[in-house]
Amino acid sequence: MRCATSNWSERRTSPICRGFLASKPRLNKDCVNCQGYTALHIAVRRKDLPMVRFLVQNGVRFNDVLLHAVETGDVPLTEFLVTEMSKTDPQCEQRGYAHSATYTADVTPVILAAQMGHWTLIHFFVKKRLVVEAPHTASCLCKTCIKAMRIEGVNASTRNLNTYKAICNPHYMLQVSGDPILDSFLFAQGMAGASHAEEEFRREYDEEIAKLRKFTCALLDQCRTIEETRVLLEQPAGLEGRVAHLAFPRVILALQYHEREFVTHGHVQQALRIEWEGEFKAWNRLSFPVKLVHFMIRFLTLPVVAVLVKLMPQSVIAKHWSSPVNKYMNHFAARLMFVFFVYMQICLDKARTSRGAPHTGVEWFIVIWVMGFVFEEIVTCYTIGASRYFCSMWHWYDITMISLFLLTFIFWIVAWAQMLGDPSGGTVPPRKDWPSMDSTLIHEALFAVSSVMSVFKLMYYFQESAKLGPLQVSISSMMVEIVRFFFICLCIMLAFAFGLTRMYEPYKGMKRTEPDGEEVKQSPAFTSFGNSMKTLFLRMLGVASDDQADVVVANAEDGSINEHWFTEVVGSTLYSVYQVLMLIAMLNSLIAIVTGTFQKIIDNAEVHWKFYRTRLWMHYINEALVAPSPFLFFQMPLLIVDLVKKRRYWPRRNQPTDSYSDVINKVVQRYLCHERVILYD
Repeated sequence: MRCATSNWSERRTSPICRGFLASKPRLNKDCVNCQGYTALHIAVRRKDLPMVRFLVQNGVRFNDVLLHAVETGDVPLTEFLVTEMSKTDPQCEQRGYAHSATYTADVTPVILAAQMGHWTLIHFFVKKRLVVEAPHTASCLCKTCIKAMRIEGVNASTRNLNTYKAICNPHYMLQVSGDPILDSFLFAQGMAGASHAEEEFRREYDEEIAKLRKFTCALLDQCRTIEETRVLLEQPAGLEGRVAHLAFPRVILALQYHEREFVTHGHVQQALRIEWEGEFKAWNRLSFPVKLVHFMIRFLTLPVVAVLVKLMPQSVIAKHWSSPVNKYMNHFAARLMFVFFVYMQICLDKARTSRGAPHTGVEWFIVIWVMGFVFEEIVTCYTIGASRYFCSMWHWYDITMISLFLLTFIFWIVAWAQMLGDPSGGTVPPRKDWPSMDSTLIHEALFAVSSVMSVFKLMYYFQESAKLGPLQVSISSMMVEIVRFFFICLCIMLAFAFGLTRMYEPYKGMKRTEPDGEEVKQSPAFTSFGNSMKTLFLRMLGVASDDQADVVVANAEDGSINEHWFTEVVGSTLYSVYQVLMLIAMLNSLIAIVTGTFQKIIDNAEVHWKFYRTRLWMHYINEALVAPSPFLFFQMPLLIVDLVKKRRYWPRRNQPTDSYSDVINKVVQRYLCHERVILYD
């Protein structure tokens, strides 16, 4: 029908146009209107193929009409123009037009078709093996990128943005990508880097990233069984290192790229929960008192579990205790026991006046526990690889805490050695006569900091709780904002500390005797740079005294009193300005910032909490040992036997029965049906 109508229109239009052109031999066939459109442009935008053919036969210039044809989405029209233009320009589909009034020079027909998301046009170009090349990363310093930054400037930025808009279109990605989920992650990561490097286009990049994440979630929506979801999550592509023994490598990659929407998707969380519960299927349905009883039992069964799971790994009991949720409770119980021993060490070793190492007997338990922590971290680093291990802030936290404990042990030994060489047995001299860097003082300070960090580590386990987890995530996010705020406060404190120290330092140590005989001393608040910073910081927290800004001048030789009132006025003014700026402006700004951050997190608390909880789950699914420190030492003989027999410590996981390509093809088909995509005209 369309062909018949086209032929009738062509027979009707051609004689009229030929007669008109014959009567106007001097007519400029390439004249343009106010929009820069020629007659060929208008015919293309009206999808008038007969008129387009007639104008092309009469030698009208093409210019950028191919781009306009692509924008209309008319496939026969586009194919005709490509055929005609290829006669003189074989690269017309991959070339932009610098003098186009509508499109920038970096927009090619292939890029425009991908941006428009027209399935048939994209298929037409892909059949000709015409694809869009992904831009280089924002941190790339190759010759091409450096030349583009120097010469093109803004044009290079817009070219990258237009390219990302093209390759990130779902219809284009589904036709050229064998793994659209992985490509979505990589493109989102690339655009995130570009948005930081080119802040002028951050809003546009953020919009494209949001579309990509919505697309990956839409693909997950089309999974109809838990087996299909597992196949998608077990795909190891994109994850570097040894991954055969790891569960859900695609989730690990999503966590690495901060793909919150993907990680917290309902189907992903369902698959993770099944893996998390393992053989303990009833865990999530137990009441809180019953869960508490299960947890308390751990304190008694940990040594037995450590041996049992190694002696009979295939038994029902061993599989039950090896489930991730049981590993989590085992480690939590062991951590509470460690905190209890730290508390006992502090209680039994208080009010000490003698030098040397502590000798309560509890310190041996602490040493054994910390040695177990060292072994756990080594195993974790070996399991997931150094690159992923050092990307986790909690691992850095553990390294810092363990290092402080090890330093404490070293200074225990040093203090013990010094006590052996002391003929008085360490009872004299008294504490008030010890040097400031005495080994006993150092190990006491190190143990104090280590104790604080060991208790704070309990916050890590609270992430699993639906009640405490969101609160812990909110507090962590607010702490990030507070740290950023303190950088600004530090600049303000430095500025005022320089000025106040310069004014008050000459009066350091001065004393003045009043007529009534009372002696007044110069306040040390600003007499040194360190004191100035300390005073300004404490003032920010509301701690201050009345005489901090006073200037005390020593009496003259005849006993008369001299007052440097100008210096005192300037110093008091500077101090007052600091207080107004810090206490009124900055602290209120901090309250507003923290409130806004907290509200933003609360509005999306479930997504944030599930994302961090998934990190916890993945640690116990893949990394954590069944027996925590120090009970893992019960397994040492059996581990050595395994090494002698050259067994693999981490067996290869069973692969899903369905292949990834089969599942992704089904998911894509359902997605296209759900989106009601018009595949062909």
